[in-house]
Amino acid sequence: MRAQELRGRFSAPRTMYSRERIECKTEDGKTLVADYYAGGEKGVILLHQRGHDRSSYAEFARRLQQEGFSAIAIDFRGHGESDGDYERFSELDYQQMLHDAVAAAKALDSRGKRVAALVGASIGANTAFRYSSLKNEVAVLLSPGLNYHGIDISAVTSRAPVLIVVAQGDEYSAASSRELYENNLFGERKLLLVGGDLHGAYLLPATGDEVLAFLREHTKDQ
Repeated sequence: MRAQELRGRFSAPRTMYSRERIECKTEDGKTLVADYYAGGEKGVILLHQRGHDRSSYAEFARRLQQEGFSAIAIDFRGHGESDGDYERFSELDYQQMLHDAVAAAKALDSRGKRVAALVGASIGANTAFRYSSLKNEVAVLLSPGLNYHGIDISAVTSRAPVLIVVAQGDEYSAASSRELYENNLFGERKLLLVGGDLHGAYLLPATGDEVLAFLREHTKDQ
């Protein structure tokens, strides 16, 4: 199942929304394409999983708008319309995806928004957690792994609020999530285990309400 199929599976109430295709430049010279969803002052960065693209979050971004957030969903380097080809990436290339999250934050800032939280799926979850650790930002991690393609978060810690969402049948991610929850999180934390073996953003149709509730609760005083 690819990003286009995922987009149709997340049901959200119909509402007026805005989406703008934008480009971002990273500190190491990559051009990224993103969808910007204008809303309130608080912005949420949406980071997709390997082999997918920004459309994975199209429906969830609309729900964020309904909640009063702005959102930016990027195509990681090597994915979608952004520079590069992920199938040729080294581990270092994947590690440099942190620059992509920084570029998304700058794009929000340039539009008068501030980063309130990040939502990441799979390899995007690992990148979101690295950013959360560095910037002390709220993070939602969908199917993180201790090490995906060289993005090793086994020693990364965070004092920011973190929600981990994982399917019990997704064995590597479930084991990684339990270890992260027990050893790496020192702020407000929640581990949401669901049935089945869905991975990454495919978890959102069933858990979107819980994710939104976590974001509301932990960004309300920002």
